[in-house]
Amino acid sequence: MTYDSWLQMAPEERDDMHAGWNAYARESICIPIMAAARLAMDSSVPVLDASVGTFHGGEYILHLTVRRSDVEKCPPFLSQTFEGFRVAWIADPGPPDNLAEHPLMGSWKSCGDGGEYGIHISVEIGALSVKCHAPSESGPLPVELPSCLESSVQFFTKLRGVEQRHGLLYDHDEPDRVRHEIATYQYGDRDTTQADRPPRSADG
Repeated sequence: MTYDSWLQMAPEERDDMHAGWNAYARESICIPIMAAARLAMDSSVPVLDASVGTFHGGEYILHLTVRRSDVEKCPPFLSQTFEGFRVAWIADPGPPDNLAEHPLMGSWKSCGDGGEYGIHISVEIGALSVKCHAPSESGPLPVELPSCLESSVQFFTKLRGVEQRHGLLYDHDEPDRVRHEIATYQYGDRDTTQADRPPRSADG
């Protein structure tokens, strides 16, 4: 398939084809790579790196890395779709020396209505590293797409099959406490039982 052919497809057709690719085997990877490159060229802020990641369930995600000072100018995480692919605008963690001074470096314990978690944030091989575990689980939780801003760290994980987005927010007035935000995601299926029903008239 050429990229021109991909662009000529209807959005629903692209979604169906994307869902059928084996992203873990990097099937048809040239298509999202081209999309990432095109988005980088069209970006209004300088893009430091463009790549393709694989999200939970085998979905290709466009990863665009920008300066930390520019990331807030970009669409929110995974809220944008470009030419058939969701987009993750990621803040560049910067040089290791700067990243190591991030106020959230170290280990944190969180316990509340969202569950109990242990989170360790560090620098490994010059890059941001996040490890997360829940006492209810036998091993560490898988962590994907860690990123950081000046006073926050964000990452995705999965607990008992439920996808979660974690955000840790640092308050300089309380240096030994952190605000831990947890959002969960679920997926729906198209309701084909409604397809043959005629639309309701305005008067019911």
